[in-house]
Amino acid sequence: MQWCLLTQRRVMVRSMILMVVMMFALAALAGCSRAEAESSDAEETEISIRFPTADSLVAHLNTLLTETPIDYLGVLDLYYPENDLQRELLDLERLMHPLVELEHQGFRQFGESILETGQRDPLSGVPPVIIEHDDHRRARGTATDYNHQEFELHLVQMDQEWYISGYTTEYMFMGERDPATIASKLRPRVEMLLPAVNAVLPRLRNGEFRTAQEAKQSLALHMMSGN
Repeated sequence: MQWCLLTQRRVMVRSMILMVVMMFALAALAGCSRAEAESSDAEETEISIRFPTADSLVAHLNTLLTETPIDYLGVLDLYYPENDLQRELLDLERLMHPLVELEHQGFRQFGESILETGQRDPLSGVPPVIIEHDDHRRARGTATDYNHQEFELHLVQMDQEWYISGYTTEYMFMGERDPATIASKLRPRVEMLLPAVNAVLPRLRNGEFRTAQEAKQSLALHMMSGN
């Protein structure tokens, strides 16, 4: 009976990891919402000074993306969600920051994925973004993720400030039948995985694991114990 329960738990853990991996294609350009409307006028003025043109935004973005490790949190601050779905997707990516960091540390120390994604370091530098202006409020360009896959980058001007539009993230899901359903199912799985990741990540940063396998085993034990 105990063996059956342990086997079921391992299958569930594996399933959770596979679901989480689906989001890693977005890690190179993760996102979050800008400040809420309640922000003071002074704060909005200060923010708008940063990127008055699409070119200035992309120039700053490229400084964050072309070095390893990518400034994940810095990129998070450049997105503007234009609808509720985008806000949900981008908020989910912010939630996944520890998972992305865990992968980065695994590749940095051992040259392999701790979550066994079979991909590259999600914080490895990528080629610079190239943009083409569409009109005075929107621009579109080409970006490359950490797996060398190109995708469309959408920029938008809001209140005289340029941002990466949340449509960048939404369009990445165009091949999926229902991005909203995927996001709603993925969030609880990420939340279940986070305690184990947060327990292992500090030890990984401190160099306490001699091999990637030791880190993977520690992660699995934390997940099976539920903490």
